[in-house]
Amino acid sequence: MRLVLALLLVAACGGKKREQQAREPARGDAIAQAPADAAIDAVVAVDVAQLPVWPTVEAPGDGPPVEVHAADAPARRLLVALATDNLLVRSDDRRVTGRISAPSRAAAFATLAKQLGVAVKPVAFSGQGTKLDLQLAATPAEELLQVLGTAGNVNIVAPGALPRIDIVARQAPWDGVLAELAVLAGRKIHIQDNVYYLLPKNQALPPAPPFTGERVTINAHDATIGQVTATLQHLTGFAVGGCNSGRFSIHLRDVKPAEAARALALVAKVKLPPGVKCPTMAFDPMPPLSALRVRVIASKGDEAAAALEANGATEVIGRKEPGVKQIGPDVVTFDHGELRLVPSRQQPGGAADLRRASARIAIGSDVQSFVETDQGTRVIDGPAPVPLRRGDVN
Repeated sequence: MRLVLALLLVAACGGKKREQQAREPARGDAIAQAPADAAIDAVVAVDVAQLPVWPTVEAPGDGPPVEVHAADAPARRLLVALATDNLLVRSDDRRVTGRISAPSRAAAFATLAKQLGVAVKPVAFSGQGTKLDLQLAATPAEELLQVLGTAGNVNIVAPGALPRIDIVARQAPWDGVLAELAVLAGRKIHIQDNVYYLLPKNQALPPAPPFTGERVTINAHDATIGQVTATLQHLTGFAVGGCNSGRFSIHLRDVKPAEAARALALVAKVKLPPGVKCPTMAFDPMPPLSALRVRVIASKGDEAAAALEANGATEVIGRKEPGVKQIGPDVVTFDHGELRLVPSRQQPGGAADLRRASARIAIGSDVQSFVETDQGTRVIDGPAPVPLRRGDVN
């Protein structure tokens, strides 16, 4: 099975045409073709001839020649876009202004890497799992772990802070990527059943509580440990509980209850003593949907329960509650609307959202333009519909 993920393109648009369409920066594909005469000749507000020229670094590899114009551009997105080999490094938020004129893509990549002071060497992702194509820049490692868990049909639990990363992987096994990410983050992998724990090297895996039961699936977003354990206790005979913790997010699929308890304790950084039940309430009347948030959805077989929060109070509901039509993996549907566990992000709209072009990469006659919007950097194929400028444009 091949899973293909790519930076700079959301491929979920089905059969829509890809005519210079603006796209999300966290997904991508090969650079699309553009007419040769449309390459760098777009109207720009920055005089590209005045951009500082970065000395070209020699690198093995043939053309076509590459031109890069950057004006306060996201450096790591450019680095990933130019990469020719597998890559996995820690990332940052730096922006750059300059110009590259290189005989090849490899030379352009080496030139930018030197400017950033990034020591880059190809990485070999060795493993036996499902193979992935990945191209992600300045991405939280937690998001990559979600992708790897889905590819491997496993749960990956990594408590504590993880670095943001840049990664380029071509036909790389998911377990090989996970192993290299663990090394980069200074973690050690512990495997228990279908759960992979990435713990700091000096931290031992704590024992799981000695109880059994049917496997459960837990999806929690910005939840407290009390909301999670109350939902599990509503759904099952979950034998442990905890009420006070900071907020956290976790997704566990088809796990043993004892393993769920161990993972929850690690992520929430609490102990889960037996027999503890946290206070919940029944909303009366039910607040409007605009005032409610879904914090937890848990399921066991055909049964499901969800924790709803409003004004600091929590109610746990099941599928048979009045007004509840369905509790799905990530959404609760009511008679009069629905609530998603993770609210949908507002998607950038049309050209009105485009503020400025921050960079343009021309590889031969192929062009990519990096466009800054109110909601982040987007990438389009071909010349940008807005000028290349420095800084924000009001």
